[in-house]
Amino acid sequence: MAENVLELNLGLGNFSGHSGQSPRPRCPAPFLLKTYDLLEEGEVDGAAEDGTKIVSWNAEGTGFVVWSPAEFSELTLPRYFKHNNFSSFIRQLNTYVNYIN
Repeated sequence: MAENVLELNLGLGNFSGHSGQSPRPRCPAPFLLKTYDLLEEGEVDGAAEDGTKIVSWNAEGTGFVVWSPAEFSELTLPRYFKHNNFSSFIRQLNTYVNYIN
């Protein structure tokens, strides 16, 4: 089974593109903050009913793995987002991540 490892780019830099203005620190997008929170919670108590992990950080701590997409959609996504659609989560995630091969 192939496994995608995702590295999050939190977008903390100044991307205003306006020269001559003083740089303002940017806050991460709410989607990224919620994703970080669900991953941190997953490390503490994010196990499925049978004790297996649903989602966790990768070994390097630079990305994460969704071990059970069905349970992630059913149990985890609705606690942080207004939906439980895994495809929608991945689509939004793709705007922030770099795939590592």
